[in-house]
Order: sequence, then C-alpha cells, then structure tokens
Amino acid sequence: MRRDSAGRITGRLAVIVLLALNVGLVGYALARYLSSDEPRAVPRSTPTATATKHHHTKNPLRLSTKAGSIRAEKLSVPLLFSAGSTTEAWRATGGCATPADLAVTKDAGVTWQPLRQPAPRILAVQVTGKRSGRVLGADETCTIAKTYTTTDGGFRWHAAPGFHRSWVASPFGVRSAQGVVSKPCRKTSPTPVFLSAGTDRLAVVVCRVGVFRTANGGHSWTPTAKLPAGRAAALAMSRSGRGALFLTQSPLCQGMRVMDTANAGRTWSVGPCLRAAAPPAFASMSAQGSGLLTTASGTYQTTDYGRSWV
Repeated sequence: MRRDSAGRITGRLAVIVLLALNVGLVGYALARYLSSDEPRAVPRSTPTATATKHHHTKNPLRLSTKAGSIRAEKLSVPLLFSAGSTTEAWRATGGCATPADLAVTKDAGVTWQPLRQPAPRILAVQVTGKRSGRVLGADETCTIAKTYTTTDGGFRWHAAPGFHRSWVASPFGVRSAQGVVSKPCRKTSPTPVFLSAGTDRLAVVVCRVGVFRTANGGHSWTPTAKLPAGRAAALAMSRSGRGALFLTQSPLCQGMRVMDTANAGRTWSVGPCLRAAAPPAFASMSAQGSGLLTTASGTYQTTDYGRSWV
C-alpha cells in the first residue's frame, strides 16, 4: 500500500552510498580517500488511506540516446538506505562530518526505531535478513575500519575484517567492489548523485547530468541510452541486474515515471507513472524482486522488480 508522508525533511543534498541494495553516497572513500561531508536529514512517512496499483505502461515516449537527457534531482534524502522486504528497511544519516543515525522500519516507513550504532561513522548498510544486516564502519577521522554484522536486529554487533563486494561513492568518484577507483561523472562533477550496484561488476550511476553503467567493475563506464527526458529522483538495482530508475518532470507523467531495466541499465523500458509520487525519494530492491520506494508523498511497494507498484 502507498502511505502518505507526514514528516518534515531538512538538510541539503546528500551523497549516497549503496551496497547491492542501496541507494546512496557517502563522504570520502577508503583509508583516507575520505574526508568530510555535510549532515543530512531523514524523511518520515505515515500511512495512506487508499491503494492504487500502477502497472507497466504501453504508452510510447520519445526516448533519447544522449546521456545528458537525464539530470539529477536536488534532493534531501537519507544518506544510506537498504530494504530487506517491502516492509522492512534500514536507513542511516551521517557520513564523515557527523555521527551516524541508524534506524529501522518494519512497517514500510510508517515508523522508524533507532538501532545501536557499532561505529562513530557509518558508510554503507545492507539488510541481509529479517533481523540481520551489516554496516561499513569508520572512526571519527572517516578512515574505514571494518565490517560489523548483526543477527539480532542491531542489539549486538560483531566486527569482521573487510567489507567484501561493496561499492562506495564519494566526492572523488566511485570505488568498486573490486577496489577500482574511477570517475564516471568526470565531465560534470566527480561526485555521483545516485549509485546502485547489482554485483561486483555491474553498477549504474546517476551524475548531475547523465546516467552511466559499468559491466567490468568500474574499469570503464558507458552512457545508458534511450531514456526519456526528466530528472532522476531515485535509483534501485538488484543483484540480478533488474532494477528501476525514477524520474520526475518526465513527459506524460505529472508524478514520478518508473523506467525498468533487466540488464543493469544496458536497456530501459517505460514503466508505470506514479502520479502522486514526489521527491525526495529513496528506493531499494532485492534479488527476489521485492522493492520499497519512499517519497515525500507516500510509500510504494513492488514484488515484480518494479513493473508494478502499490
């Protein structure tokens, strides 16, 4: 069901980090690649009284082959977001300049409860089960320290070396799961606005101007083709390579247009128009096809990789 948002959103544009399900950017990268960034506020949601199912559309749009046809929304969003199902998700604010703020929802964003934080700074989050997950922790100087895992909903955390297969986006660019540092947004700004990874080799990044993808772990990036004009408001990719890009100001849609991909951004198809959706928004999608999208006006769920939303 879609749930109306009833909270206030403060702060400025956050860089977002994403690990597999994620959406997001972090402050500065691995072992002193990181420096400082700004604190960001987190939106909250409240339930909605009605439900509408939004299906995949057959209405044609004019699709552009130019990477610059897509620009990014200027959003105040959670720094980190990961959903384990259509109802449960973790979010975190913080980054390098401010202590992390880790919270969990079990009702698709209606309410959020704080979680214990295993490190002064949190740079990535991933929900791995009903009460399990892991975070990438850093100290006060924003040097990445280690991975922390939990199997009891964040009550206890256990340290583990490394953070395998993680993608990190920073003001300097992108560090891939294989450790490759690159700048896919170098023509506009080195700082990606959205980063979402499918595997350690597949990822999609939204820059201030343009959408780009890699299929070789960040060694090279190519612009994605055939997207309608609009502004990117959220991005979610599953490990299967299926995912969705959410656009505002798109033709024939006054709300938020969903663009579907089944191959990690190599090609896109026109999905439904979420007419009541409005930015800021954040999204996550699992390998099984369940996903969660939270917007300023409500919450949407999918169980078919984003082809339909309720």
